[in-house]
Amino acid sequence: VGLRVAEHAQFSRKDADLIYQANITLFEALLGFSMNITHLDNHTVEVQHDAVSSPGFSKVIINEGMPVIQGGGTYGDLIVMFDIEFPKRLDEEEKALLSSVLDEEELQKIEQMILKRSISENLGKLKKPVGHTLKARSGVESFSMVNMVDLSLRIPFHGALLEWSIFASQPGAIALQVWRPAPAEGDFPEHSYSLIGETLLEPEAPGLTKIQLRKQHIIICEEGDYLGWRVEADSLLPYDSLDDGLVRITKSPIRAADLGRTEHFPFSIARSYSLQAKVVSVALLFDERDCGGERVEILDDSVDFCSLRFLTGENVNDRVQSVLLPPGLRVQFFMECGATDKVDGPDIDNRASPSSECKNLPGRLSHIKLIRS
Repeated sequence: VGLRVAEHAQFSRKDADLIYQANITLFEALLGFSMNITHLDNHTVEVQHDAVSSPGFSKVIINEGMPVIQGGGTYGDLIVMFDIEFPKRLDEEEKALLSSVLDEEELQKIEQMILKRSISENLGKLKKPVGHTLKARSGVESFSMVNMVDLSLRIPFHGALLEWSIFASQPGAIALQVWRPAPAEGDFPEHSYSLIGETLLEPEAPGLTKIQLRKQHIIICEEGDYLGWRVEADSLLPYDSLDDGLVRITKSPIRAADLGRTEHFPFSIARSYSLQAKVVSVALLFDERDCGGERVEILDDSVDFCSLRFLTGENVNDRVQSVLLPPGLRVQFFMECGATDKVDGPDIDNRASPSSECKNLPGRLSHIKLIRS
């Protein structure tokens, strides 16, 4: 007779010892804590700790494990493993609480540790490509001469699309696209989208195919745009049904859409296609305060605003009034023309935030530095 032990959500076993996974807050890790653990037989085990807990900290409770086989009534130990939950940032009340037990230098170190951790977690999420897993799938496309948009593949921030990747089922050609919801105030039917950008991809064989876009072909996306594609004949994209994709389709047959053209997508299917896009954040500079008026997208550090002029002859660096920073981006501003090293303007860090932030600027602008790491 063979026995198999079922897994438990919080307890695991190593010989006669039990291992319990517990979460504590940063404040409990610094100030101490007391907690009750409900054991497997429902009796309560109290765990107290009055000192500082470091990451990876554990506590051993003697004789609270499992019975030792042929051990004469002895028991193993209960080993409690603690995972510290860090906040995204400290508010003033939390700072006041910590300052009662930490000096100013220690508090600053804690804040820096929280910031670095938040930045790392946020950048890890934002650097993931927009799309589904690139793999072979069983579905073979039956649509032709249609445009398709996947509402599960939403661009999460203002950014530049630099690279497309697909897992092709066969050689051929496919138009990979970016679609933007039609404005609500326009006279468009529900589920209408405008074509913002398009890239022709021609895989020569089945399997993984990538294309990096040249600078002049990069597609500038807004938060809320969607990835899509056009099916002319036999599609290259395999799919799985009833997965996490939510695809809308135009009527067939329909002519290829020009950039800016708005199309109606009346039909919906639940499918996931092997498609991904690499999108990086861009800074948006505006000629009015509070991110209003005309804007320009800044992808890298190559723009010299001191040498640019509007058609009216006005210097561009005199006109920039505000900036919109997508999540995951830090921007350093240089105000003096010709200076390259000294940051003499604002240094705005939005890398730890999951949302965009608008900031007004003090005046003249020479150039900027974008930091995405």
